[in-house]
Formats: sequence, C-alpha cells, structure tokens
Amino acid sequence: MWHLYCKCNGVSDPKGYKSFLKIINYKQNKHNNIMKKLSLNLVIILFFTSILSVNAGDKKTATHALNIGVVTHASVGIAGGNTTLDFDMVAPTNPGEKIKVVQEGDSKLWLNYSSIVSSGASNKITASLDKNIEGLIIKVNVAAEAAGKVGHAGTGLLTKTLSTGNGEEVVNNIKSCYTGKGEGKGHALVYTIEVDDSKYDKLVASSPVVEVTYTITEN
Repeated sequence: MWHLYCKCNGVSDPKGYKSFLKIINYKQNKHNNIMKKLSLNLVIILFFTSILSVNAGDKKTATHALNIGVVTHASVGIAGGNTTLDFDMVAPTNPGEKIKVVQEGDSKLWLNYSSIVSSGASNKITASLDKNIEGLIIKVNVAAEAAGKVGHAGTGLLTKTLSTGNGEEVVNNIKSCYTGKGEGKGHALVYTIEVDDSKYDKLVASSPVVEVTYTITEN
C-alpha cells in the first residue's frame, strides 16, 4: 500500500503515508457519523409518523342522537272504598232546635293526580257542584300534603266552600309529579254539610243528589 501511494504521489517518506491514512480515516469517520445521524433521524421520523397514523385511526368514543318527546299531561281521579257519600238530615232532639246533618260511614276520600308541565308552568285543581241546595252549605277539607307523592306535588288549600260555576281552587302549585293511585295516596278529602241559617226557610224535604267535579288545569 505504501509503495503504491509513493508511486502515485511521488512521496518517499513513510510519514507522509501515515498522514494520508489519517486523512482517509478522518473523512471516513466523518462520513460514518453523518450516516448514523441520518439513520437516527429517519428512525425518529418513522416512529412519530407511525404513532400519528395509529392515533388518527384509533377512535376511543362514538356518539349518536336520541330524539325524546316529553309531552305535557294532567289527570285527576277520586279514590276511596265508596266514592258515593251519604248524608242524612235528622230531626232535632228537642223542640226549638234546628235539624242536624249526619254522615253515614267513612267520609274520607283521596284526590289522586298526575302532572307533567312545561318549563315555568304549573297546574291547579278546582272543585265545583253541579247544583246548589238552598239552605245547605257543602264544604270540603283538602289536606295540605299529598301522601305518597313523587315529584313536585301541589298544596291542598284546606277547607273550601263549594258551589256551582267555575269552581273553587282546592290545590295549587302542581308541577311535574304523581301522587300514586288509590286510597292513602294524594290529598285526603273530608266533606262536611252544614245548615245555612240565612236560608233556613228554603229547606224542603227531599233527597237531592249533588255531584262534585274536580278539574285539573294549567294556571
């Protein structure tokens, strides 16, 4: 190798050959280092490209829509062992006294209802008679709390005197709720009938049937 170097370059000193080898080795090492860096950069680029491609196609969640319709609703009912109540008028015990109204059996009924209201709205329940009986006053006591309620039930307005017409409000501020169905659910109803002294002269012997109607409407 040295002889070939000398013939080609006209160099007779071996030291020159060694210098030549150092230059060759330096250039080769530099070239190798450059190639190593390029290889490392290429590996890094390929690594991150593979991660990005995996993440782009790897969906962790999926969604779809549900169309739900919630409609407003209002219904009311009466529950009890016997929803027909009997009241009798009996003669006074002593002369000079007025007649008395006596109820037969249990007078407690239950006001059941269901309600779904729109945002900000509320319902109410009114009670009315189909006819007035002159000389008599018909009252109902509606318990303030609704037993067994779920949701925002209304408030019973206690004792109200009933008559014909548009009806007397007996429960207010009903929102979305239900009371449950049957006895012991909703508002307890207790009726009383009194003699109206201001119309005592209008009383006549008879057996009238009076119907009470409860109506739930939006306020």
